[in-house]
Amino acid sequence: MSRTGQLINGWQLRGSFINEARVSDVASFVTDIFIMDMHEEVDREGDTTGRLIIKGGIVQYGGKLDVVEFIVESPDTVEYISRNWETNGTVTVKGRIRVLSQEEEVHSSGWGEDVPDTTTRFIRELIITTGDDECKEEDLSYDPVEIKKAFNDRKAYIEQLQINARATAPKQGAGSAGSAEATSKKYDWE
Repeated sequence: MSRTGQLINGWQLRGSFINEARVSDVASFVTDIFIMDMHEEVDREGDTTGRLIIKGGIVQYGGKLDVVEFIVESPDTVEYISRNWETNGTVTVKGRIRVLSQEEEVHSSGWGEDVPDTTTRFIRELIITTGDDECKEEDLSYDPVEIKKAFNDRKAYIEQLQINARATAPKQGAGSAGSAEATSKKYDWE
């Protein structure tokens, strides 16, 4: 949650007992997820990319639910998962953690001479490389009713955070005396 009440979606890694990294090491994960949704990834133009997006619920301590996006890249794996996994099922997944930075050139959209600028965009993805052959049996799975309850609790918590952030956000126009004069001036189009 930003200071202005805007929701920031992302994940971060925390860990204990992290040893010195070696060149041969790969950042990886293993976790049980409740499959909340599976759909093909679509780019900005509306074309499918061939990748599969899995929205997975991860149950944390105290029954709290984290909702995390996982990506499946390999066409064979996408096809296998689409045939054998289903929403509301529980699976164990394994994969790689990908963190990249990309420099992008940004062009001004206003009038006058275009002065290109570069910005850095960070990409963080959890790539599923393997997992269970099929969803776990009912007695080994998360209960969809309990997941729904945890999801609603999470949603209510996020909404309350947004309300609190908006209430404490600095008011527009507050600041120097010059900005107060500018906001009090009336114009014909108002």
